[in-house]
Amino acid sequence: MVKTKTTKSPRTLKKAMKSPVVTSTPMTGKGNKKRRRLSSGGRESTDEETPKRRRTHPGTRALKEIRFYQRSTHFLIPKLSFCRLVKETINKSAYRQDFRIQSKALEALQEAAEAFLIRFLEDTNLCAIHARRVTIFPKDMNLVKMLKHEQLFNALEE
Repeated sequence: MVKTKTTKSPRTLKKAMKSPVVTSTPMTGKGNKKRRRLSSGGRESTDEETPKRRRTHPGTRALKEIRFYQRSTHFLIPKLSFCRLVKETINKSAYRQDFRIQSKALEALQEAAEAFLIRFLEDTNLCAIHARRVTIFPKDMNLVKMLKHEQLFNALEE
């Protein structure tokens, strides 16, 4: 019978290369305690290693968030903050200070404001993509403002 040399599989070799080499050296100071020195970047190897988190590609999480918000129907701006903003705007422009707003009217106003903002940002994003960029700049917003929403913004500025 001929004896053959057994070799480790490549998978076993990779595991052996990754596992840290632990050497113990006496610690200076109180007592006879020993300190472990690790050769693999400071992590100690344990029997129950937690599995590594899988890294996702850049932008995957952003796309996931976009899909989540496109499916949802709830408001993106918090109601209380929007209510405060509306009341502040009314108090600045009104001659009376004790205006009251119905909750349904406030809800309708918030729905319209969010729809306008989303549409405005979509158009701004299209301008950035047309300029072969991914990031939106103020100049993209100004372009959309000039082309589409000129009358509306002029009314707001007055």
